[in-house]
Order: sequence, then C-alpha cells, then structure tokens
Amino acid sequence: MILDLKKLDILKQEIITAKDFKQPFNYFFDNFAENDQFLNIGKRVKYPELAKVLETISQRLLQKLNLRITNVLLIELAKQKFYHGTFFIDNRLANFIFFKDIDKGMIAISPLPRSSEVLFGRFSFLEMKNVDPNISQSSLN
Repeated sequence: MILDLKKLDILKQEIITAKDFKQPFNYFFDNFAENDQFLNIGKRVKYPELAKVLETISQRLLQKLNLRITNVLLIELAKQKFYHGTFFIDNRLANFIFFKDIDKGMIAISPLPRSSEVLFGRFSFLEMKNVDPNISQSSLN
C-alpha cells in the first residue's frame, strides 16, 4: 500500500467531528496502522504530559481512579505533529491517536474477556507553561 500522509488531514477532521467514535480508529487502522512505510517514519518518544492525560482519561472511562497505565508506546511523526500508540490499563489494551497542532485526540480501550464493549473517548489537551507538571489540563467528551 502506498503511503499518503495527506490522509492524516482526513483523520484529523474525523477526530474533530466524529459522532461515532469508532470511525476515526477504523480510518486510522485501514489507512495507516498496517502500512510499513507509515510505521517506519514514526519515532518512539517519551511524552510524560500526554501519558498522564491518557492515564486520567482512561481512569474516567473505566470509572476507577486508582489505575495506572503501563507498557506505554508513544510514536511521534514530528513534521505532522501527530502521535499514536498503545498502552495497557486494567489488563486491557488501549490505543490512542493525537494531533498536537489542534490539541485533540481519541482513545479506545479494548473490552474485557466475554465482553464486546470497547470504550471510546475524545479529548483535548493543552500544555500550559509554568504550572505544576502534576496538574493536567484536559477534558473528555
């Protein structure tokens, strides 16, 4: 499959406007996640502020405030200001996609065994300068 990074603009619009939250993930997986070219242009990074937001949103979606995320894999496409990756929370695999230029992303948390319920969330994340790094400004809808 030929990589077309212009499709990231379509994904960005999906994140902003989707009413069915599985649509942006379907688009991402159909167009990028299994494309070797796409996987090779990303760079693994540490982004503790984003990881904290992902943890907070996951806690809210699962309605368990004492959970921690583990095995975080954050991939950055710097030129596109795009991040994607995976992590585990409460023995569930989670995926996320995030555009830094619009400060918006989405998260999907896999179901538990014997369940088909995938939990989805859309979030906004705006980094604030000169504030306590333990306080995150995020919203979930």
